[in-house]
Amino acid sequence: SVLTRLTWNVYWSYNPVIAADSGNGLHVAWEEAIPGKWDIFYKRSTNSGATWSAPTRMSWTIGDSWYPSITVDTGSGVHIIWSDDNPGDKEIFYRASTNSGVSWSALNRLTWNSGQSWFPSIAADSSDTVHAVWGDDNPTNYEIFYKNRKWSRQDHPEAAKTTIKIFPYTEYNFA
Repeated sequence: SVLTRLTWNVYWSYNPVIAADSGNGLHVAWEEAIPGKWDIFYKRSTNSGATWSAPTRMSWTIGDSWYPSITVDTGSGVHIIWSDDNPGDKEIFYRASTNSGVSWSALNRLTWNSGQSWFPSIAADSSDTVHAVWGDDNPTNYEIFYKNRKWSRQDHPEAAKTTIKIFPYTEYNFA
């Protein structure tokens, strides 16, 4: 295939992740240095990479955002998580799209720990259960934690809107 440049950043674009949906859709997330901080960005292609959307800024926090992970479900859902130090320590944040990345849910905070939550990874299974894992030093050691949640389009009615609700973020319970 032809080499395609996806970012045109003055600073750094780093740590890309990619997921393919059941059609011709490709979904890419990465962390990008912008003046004074790092944020998570997203692009999509609906034609197997021939063309790409403009970048969408996902994190929109005052802190730094790192280590994105992305997955797609069996429908048109796209799920992204990352580590963010906006609340003062590193916590895991999540956003979802019900329409293949056209619009996104509000910013959702998954962890509320006194320790550092880092290096998240996310996957969706064939029954649209979303699974998340990350490293956390909350107890006394650095350990791996896991949550899952059955995905439902009704969980994110705001995902169909084009406006983005930035604050306050809400706790998203993967119980």
